[in-house]
Amino acid sequence: FFLAGRSTCRTPDQVKQYDWFCDMHRAALAISNIGNVRQIVKANGRLVNEFEVKVGSVPFLGEVLPRVRYSGGWPVTVDGAIVSSADVSPVNLMEESSYRFGREGSSNDGVDESDVEDIQSSGRRRKVVAEWDLHMDTVQIKGSNIPLLRNLLDNPNVRLKSRDLSNLLEQSIDSYTTPRPKLYTTYVDDGMRIVRDEDDHVFIYGRVSESEEESDYKGVMADLGVGKLLEGFNDAVTKFYL
Repeated sequence: FFLAGRSTCRTPDQVKQYDWFCDMHRAALAISNIGNVRQIVKANGRLVNEFEVKVGSVPFLGEVLPRVRYSGGWPVTVDGAIVSSADVSPVNLMEESSYRFGREGSSNDGVDESDVEDIQSSGRRRKVVAEWDLHMDTVQIKGSNIPLLRNLLDNPNVRLKSRDLSNLLEQSIDSYTTPRPKLYTTYVDDGMRIVRDEDDHVFIYGRVSESEEESDYKGVMADLGVGKLLEGFNDAVTKFYL
């Protein structure tokens, strides 16, 4: 999602402004903890990112209970996962040296949008860099543990359909072009790949499964984590079991 936003920048000043916005966004989330980050790359070219985060639900207990002299907060968190989806199309295969010295590798005639899995296998065998074109589709919040809000967020119609919005803007505004970020993947081996964006920010991924299934968040209880807190207290302190 943020890569798509970066692709709308046309000048160095716009890139600098966007980077500043991203820095401020990270600063605003300083009280949150990043959980699991997963990326599912499917053989049909579908890419799904799952970014799990936890935020203190009542960050400062003293603000709620003035008589309590405690600088922390309630030991419960607001949980959720930001799930974004996109389609990736292979554009080019190049030797690692070509990527390092200008990304001027010659296009491979075998690159085909419908053969994502073979491109990945080729990258691992030949130690080359695969250039990918990214087309954002949707963004949705899944697995929220906030009561009532959870029912709303689980509705598929609530997700942000960024591709539909981009198509509408492209039809309505002559100067608008749907952003298509570029990613460059170096396959280190069968278990690790290094992904770089157009600004050479580096993301390192390790393969943990062959599965293409997305995470199922239906088992997350919409109780602000109170149930897990009570369960932990019982296991550690009261030890009362039926």
